[in-house]
Amino acid sequence: MSNKELLIIPPKSIMKLETFRVIILILFLSFNNVLNSQPYPDQHYSLRIDSIYYNIESSGGIKLSNDSTCIMLQEGVTDGYLILKPQHSNFLFNHGLPSWNGTAPDSNSSFKIQMHFPYSSSWSPWLTVGFWKSNIWSTYGTTSYGGGLIDYDYVKLNSYINS
Repeated sequence: MSNKELLIIPPKSIMKLETFRVIILILFLSFNNVLNSQPYPDQHYSLRIDSIYYNIESSGGIKLSNDSTCIMLQEGVTDGYLILKPQHSNFLFNHGLPSWNGTAPDSNSSFKIQMHFPYSSSWSPWLTVGFWKSNIWSTYGTTSYGGGLIDYDYVKLNSYINS
């Protein structure tokens, strides 16, 4: 075809081409959804007190009770913390609902739950998922970052992870 010739495509062919493109796009999106979806819609992980205690990466001011049924503050300590080793799921996820059980002896006592997730080549900031009893802290804490957010106590991530 020379520079002066014009290629004319009949309207029916254009419609077929657009329909073909739409079908290919739908198939691609469907296939992509299957690739990134979990084999099981729900994953449930529970950690018992003893496994939590032995998975502590660092801590301060806490101890395991004598009967090994709870983690508590050491005698004479009014503030403590624990950080668990990274936990991994069997399947990828991008949403989660963390849950916990605990007690605080009075309205001046409480505990806060924070999590962080793999992000870029490191970790997200610590995100506050919730607290129990009373919000006794001067600030609630961070609830979002570039890779996701905490929507009340529901974790919503922008990509699939397993840690």
